[in-house]
Amino acid sequence: MDFTLPRGYSAMRYNLLIDELPQDAGGLQINTSFRVGILLEQLLQDESVSDEQTVDLALGLLFPQGYSNREQAWHVLLWFFRCGKPVSHSGGTQTAHSSKAYDFDEDASLIVAAFQQAYGIDLTTEDLHWWRFRALFDGLPENCRICKIMGYRTADTTDMPESAKSFYSKMKARYALQSPKARPHTAAERDAALKAKIDEQFRKAEAWIKKEPL
Repeated sequence: MDFTLPRGYSAMRYNLLIDELPQDAGGLQINTSFRVGILLEQLLQDESVSDEQTVDLALGLLFPQGYSNREQAWHVLLWFFRCGKPVSHSGGTQTAHSSKAYDFDEDASLIVAAFQQAYGIDLTTEDLHWWRFRALFDGLPENCRICKIMGYRTADTTDMPESAKSFYSKMKARYALQSPKARPHTAAERDAALKAKIDEQFRKAEAWIKKEPL
C-alpha cells in the first residue's frame, strides 16, 4: 500500500511525549475529537451492525471531508483508532473470567466525574484529541469511583478465599453492565480478550472491503 502516515506508524508505539498529535494522515483530514473516538468504539463493538454498515459509518465519522480510496481510508482509521499502534493480527484467547469493564453509555457520568476529579477537565464542555483522551482514561487513578467499579467487574475470583469471593460477587452484581454490546477493558490497558475481539472485527471488515471496487 502506497500512502504516508505520520511519524510513529511502525512496529513501535507512537510516542505521545515527542510526536505531535495527528490531525491528518495519508492526505486525509481527521475528526480527532474524543467524542468521535467514542462513537467509533461503540460502532466497532456493535454486533448488530453489519460489516458493510460499519465501514461506511466509521469512515463517515472520521473523515468529514471525504476520502477517495476506501481501503486506504480504512487503514488510516484503524491506525488512528488504535492511537498509533499497528493492528495486531496475533491470536488472542478470552479467559473464562473475562468480564465487561465499562460502557461509554452506562458509565458516562462516572467517566465525566473521574476526569473532573483527576484532571480538572470537564468533558461536557472541553474537546480532547482522541489519543489524549485514551491516555488520560487509561491513566485514571485507582481512587476514582469508575476505576474501583471496573475493578469489581473484571476481578477474577477463582482463587479468592470465600469471604472475598462473596464480597466481589455482590459488587459484580451491583455494578453489572446491562448493555450486551459492552466489551472488556481495564483502566491501565485494554485486556487481551478485547484486543482479540476488536482485531477480529477489523479483519472481517477488511476482508469485506477488499471485495469492493475502490
